[in-house]
Amino acid sequence: MSEKHHVVVVGGGIVGVSTAYFLTRHPLFASGSVEVTLVEEHELAGGASGKAGGFLAIDWHGPHTASLATLSYNLHQSLAREHDGAAKWSYRTVESVNAIARARKRTDDAEPEANIALAAAESELEFRPRPPLRGSGRIDWLWTKEQGGSVEAQEVVAGEDTTAQVNPREFTLALWDLAAAAGAKLVKASPVSVARNPSTDAPLSILLSNSDTLLPCTSLVLAAGPWTSPLSERLLSVPLPIGHLPGYSLVIRPTTPASAHAVFVKIKGATSANMTGSPEFFARPDGTIWFGGQNYGPDLPASCADVDEAALTEPENWDKLVAAAKELSREMSAGEIVKKQLCYRPISDSGVPLVSSLNSKGCPGVFVGSGHGPWGITLAPGTGKVLAELVLDGKATSADISALAIERVR
Repeated sequence: MSEKHHVVVVGGGIVGVSTAYFLTRHPLFASGSVEVTLVEEHELAGGASGKAGGFLAIDWHGPHTASLATLSYNLHQSLAREHDGAAKWSYRTVESVNAIARARKRTDDAEPEANIALAAAESELEFRPRPPLRGSGRIDWLWTKEQGGSVEAQEVVAGEDTTAQVNPREFTLALWDLAAAAGAKLVKASPVSVARNPSTDAPLSILLSNSDTLLPCTSLVLAAGPWTSPLSERLLSVPLPIGHLPGYSLVIRPTTPASAHAVFVKIKGATSANMTGSPEFFARPDGTIWFGGQNYGPDLPASCADVDEAALTEPENWDKLVAAAKELSREMSAGEIVKKQLCYRPISDSGVPLVSSLNSKGCPGVFVGSGHGPWGITLAPGTGKVLAELVLDGKATSADISALAIERVR
């Protein structure tokens, strides 16, 4: 009988969990020849996967990720159909709207600063590139100029056929439950070191922080979000071109339930009015609204467990979000702030995610999935599926990820 293939995935966010899930759906796993272990030191969905907005789009992507985005968006749909995603993780389609506002207490009409898209200032990739407009829009819970508010224009940029949403924390936890039911194992620990085959350099085992026992490891997948590069340096002495993009956000319960819309706003004069200039917010089925777009924050802490403490060092970022929410909607202005959050999204220096083998870096049997920036929730299922194919089949066949290889991403 042949030896088992031990796959270890490091990172309990949406990409790591998606990878574990699709590994358990592979025919080799069903045959009993593959074991899957997920290693997470903090908690599942403890980072951006538990705090992000959960917006999904099929055609808001550049050429590097278009194939992966199509695969992943369709997987979101099929997973929701198969596992009752509407009930379990609040999956639903939404209409998406661009809006222009003018801050009422502004001292100028300056355009808002562009959303920080990338860790590298020289990149020209848009934060969220959008398809052509479809026509005018009208969301009744936005405070319009005609009503004495600040919203001057609304335009539909996408319909329910191309944009959707999930609650990312609920999605991640539900997908893990499915992977665990199939036989995947969860270990709460941090990897300390990797023992490698002296002949091939492939992984043999991993020493974990919670034990002196070595965890067998034939293939290693690094999916630790913004901590992926420090992890790779520590375990493999291989730095990766992945940084971090901080994002403060609120969860607001408005005075009346909001319609199923994703809204992207530019507020003229926002800087002089001391508010977030390019907020984006998504009404959720539970009656709350996720409100973000303040993509500034403290440096990345050493651990996901330290993020909440780090958030408190710059509370003015929440204040700017609150000011913008009050500016745009009377229902949000009079509503309840349910949560104040900070998360860090992994982003490569070029803005293109890294979904690749590290064989060319002298690390056969090691794979990475990280650097998705603001599109981690949309691209996670597709990333998990192609990583499972890379690990067990030797190549990705479900999507073209050639532009996401370590040799091409900087």
